[in-house]
Amino acid sequence: MIKITGLDELERALRQAGDTAYRLLRVALRNEAETVMTTAKLRTPVDTGALRASGHVADESRPGKAKMTLAYGGAAAPYAIYVHELTGNRHPVGQAKFLESAVLEAAPRMGNRLADHVRRYAGDFRP
Repeated sequence: MIKITGLDELERALRQAGDTAYRLLRVALRNEAETVMTTAKLRTPVDTGALRASGHVADESRPGKAKMTLAYGGAAAPYAIYVHELTGNRHPVGQAKFLESAVLEAAPRMGNRLADHVRRYAGDFRP
């Protein structure tokens, strides 16, 4: 289970941001997702490098809903899930659960970091 803390603080920051809240949240989520993906890539096992290179963040936001997806795929899609999930395999470089561990590590205080971002840049997005 993932527990994200600081969501009440994020909610307050978004209310204070007013009309710019949605744009600020998208930017903050994108930055947070890219940071998590960078950590995950450092933990991704490397044989040919295709799996590590396939890690990406996709912005799947739509009006009123900010959503970022972190994923691996492309040429590595057929085996990415096995490399991630098979914890009994030993890797000279990287580890199993490379994405999951990065997300779990980032979750505590994620809401606080997002709120900080919203507050820091709210003035830059004023109409």
